[in-house]
This record gives sequence, structure tokens and C-alpha cells, in this order.
Amino acid sequence: MPESVAERELLEEAVVGLMTERGYEEMTAATVALRAGVGEAEFHRHFKGLEDAVLQVYRRHTEEFTGLVESAYAAAGSWRDGLRAAAYAAARYVRTNPDIVRFGTVRMFGAGLMAQALRESHLQRMVDLIDAGRGELEDPDVIGRGVAEGVFGSIYELTVKDARGRGEKRTAESYVPELMYLAVRPYLGHEAAHEELTIPPPEEIAEATSRPLRLSRTEMRHAVRQNASPRYGPGVSKAGGAGDEAALRLARLPPGRHGLPREFVTQNQRDRLAAGTIAVVAERGFNAATITQICAAAGVSRRTFYAYFASKEECFFAAYATIAEHLLVATDEAAAEQLDWTRQVVAKLRASLEFLAANPDLARFSLIAPQRAGESVALRYRRTMNRVVEYFCEGMPPPPATRAPSEAVAVSLVGGMVALVVRKVEADEGDDLPALLPDLVELFLTPFLGRTEAVQVAQDPL
Repeated sequence: MPESVAERELLEEAVVGLMTERGYEEMTAATVALRAGVGEAEFHRHFKGLEDAVLQVYRRHTEEFTGLVESAYAAAGSWRDGLRAAAYAAARYVRTNPDIVRFGTVRMFGAGLMAQALRESHLQRMVDLIDAGRGELEDPDVIGRGVAEGVFGSIYELTVKDARGRGEKRTAESYVPELMYLAVRPYLGHEAAHEELTIPPPEEIAEATSRPLRLSRTEMRHAVRQNASPRYGPGVSKAGGAGDEAALRLARLPPGRHGLPREFVTQNQRDRLAAGTIAVVAERGFNAATITQICAAAGVSRRTFYAYFASKEECFFAAYATIAEHLLVATDEAAAEQLDWTRQVVAKLRASLEFLAANPDLARFSLIAPQRAGESVALRYRRTMNRVVEYFCEGMPPPPATRAPSEAVAVSLVGGMVALVVRKVEADEGDDLPALLPDLVELFLTPFLGRTEAVQVAQDPL
């Protein structure tokens, strides 16, 4: 092997190793070169800089993975068989390349906008394989591409969870039947999807018993309140800038000695800091947002900021928990008016969409920004998302009135629903989020009721 090729391979292995262990923000060209056992000059002979190195390594591995999956898909005789073959090919890759998978899923969240764009391009090729299921329908236009994106969002959510080591202790291949259930159901119906759960894998695979998701309401409330700050009326105008007082809807205190009670001053300042954080992070993203910008948006000094929060991250978590608590109150109130469980689910989803549509910056802040922030923020976000299923299942009738999907299917539902919401917000259509209600209702209820009944509920608005 030529020396330059061997040198390149060592550098690429170092990039994957350091990204997996530390994350992008803790890496430098020098640390990569040191890990590879070469000089920094050799690093720059192969790459323009750290970002270029990460992007090139990511591109090579994703092309390898995508080529493997697409080849397996093309070799089969039908869409369904091809999708299953592709799923097993992907699962084998995930099982045999855990560091590369963690590098490409978990760690790429913090590697910058170019990395996000490259990752999105790769993921859309995977969505294409699912979206080809529309060719199985008499009228392919009856289902939009958003369904495939929602299904893939569910699958990707489970992959990221597993890459973080927070999934069930099972082989990647053992998830394939459940993921095929999710992918096949919108196009071929519940019976064909249910059949996927009984189709044996192409080789013997040991499967652990699925553990159902069971979290108490108390645990869920604790999760959203563990960093709660005092309540504020969330209102961040989409049109206004980060420093626009009208956008924040929080009046600044008059200068000098105003004679107001200390408790009022404290809450007012914390509320403004929370609103300022929402405005700045929604506009710029978590990584690009600075404490100086947050203070300017809130109309307080940096000294005041540090009197309440030790870091930008702590302030972010406080604002995030407050939004979650407000949303919980709104959905609880909506569901209280309904007696039937399915109608409660519809009411909670409707209230959630209306809450976010009234202020799309809240969706940008709470659903988009955390996934592109550092690992600690993304991890907290996923912990919260993993508790959402339990909340929506509250009051669910026992079998045989409902089915009990596995944890893998149940948890992945949230990823699919979030993917549809994020897609609409990023298309600058946040005001129209309530239009997603039928899709979200069908997506969530199908594993519990079957597609026919779920569609009926989705088409019968409150």
C-alpha cells in the first residue's frame, strides 16, 4: 500500500475515533494528526481543515453504506422484498460498524451546517426507497412523500437511540420486522404490515424479549420540570428580530429605583432571559447563539444573566422545560373534554399543533435546535421525546380493544411525527401545522388500532 494511502487511512480512522469519543467541538487538526501518528503538515496535505476532514470521511462512509443498501434493494424482485433486503443490509452494517454509525448519526449533529446538508442529502436517498411504495398503489398521488419521510424519521430515531446505547439490548437485525411493519403499513395496509412481523430473517438471529415502554405520569412530569424556570407567556414573533421587544412581549423594567418587590424583579428578568433565549436560538441555532445576543434580546446585562444561569446550556434547558410545561397544560386541558381515548389522542395532537402554529419559533427552538446542538442538549431532548408515547397512551383501553406494539415501534412513532412537523416548519409553513393533524393521528394510532380504524378516527375531526 502506498505510504500516502496508508497515511490517509490512519487519518480517517483518527477522525472517526475522536468524533466518537469526544465530538466535533473537542477536536482539532492537531489532535487528529496526533491520534493518527503523523505530523500536522501531513494532515493538511490530505484535508483543507477539520471540517473538510469530517465531511470527506462522512461522505466516504455514507456512500459505502448507501451503495450497499441500494444494491440489496435493486437485487430483489419487488418493492416490499427489496425494502426488506435493504433493511437487513443496513442492519448488518450497523451491527458490524458501531463506531462509524455513531460518528454518522449522533456526532454529526454538532459538525456544522455543511455536515447537516450532506447528512440530509444522504437520508433523502433512504427516504426514496420507502417512497417507492407509492408505486404499489392504484393512485400513487393519494399518499405524499411526507409519509415516507415520517416513516424514515421513526426508523432513524430508533437508530440514533441505539447508537447512543439507550436502546434495547438487541441485535440490529432483530429490529427489522418491526421497522418493516412501519414502512409497509401506509402503502399495503395493516395485514401486509402485520405479516412482516412473522417473516423469518435470512439467517438465524437471536432476539431478546421486547420490553414494553412503561413510564408513569409522575416520571414524565418530572422529566419536563427538572430544569423548570418560572412560567412566562411564550410569545416570540416570527417576523421580529431577536432583539425586538414586541417579539419578546416582555416589558423591560424602568431604570433606577423602581420600588418593585424583589420577587417580581427576579421573575421578570428570568422570564425575559428565557424568551430571549428562545428568540435567538430559533433564529440562529443553539451553537451560533451567544450569551451576549441573549442578553441583548432580553434587555439585561451579562452580569444579570450569570446571576440566574451558569451557562447558555442551563438557560436553554430552563426555557425548554418551561415550554414543555406550557404545552402539557394545553394538551391536558384539551383532552379533559374528551371521554374516549382515541378522541383524547386527537385532542392532544390538535392542541400541540395549534400551540406550535401560534408561534413557529417555539417549534424551531424545541424540535429543530436541540437536534443540531451539542450532545448533552440532544440527549436531553431525546429523553423528553422518549416519554411522549407514554403520555399519549394514558387512558388507553387494554387488549383486545387495542394492540400493544413493541417498545421499538412505540418509541419510533414520535420520531416520525416530529419529522413531519419539522419538515413543515423548515419549509416556512409553521402557521399551517394544524393541517398535519390527520396524518399524525393515523401515524400514531395505526399500531394500536390497525390502519382501517386509525384512518376513520383521523378523518373524523373533533
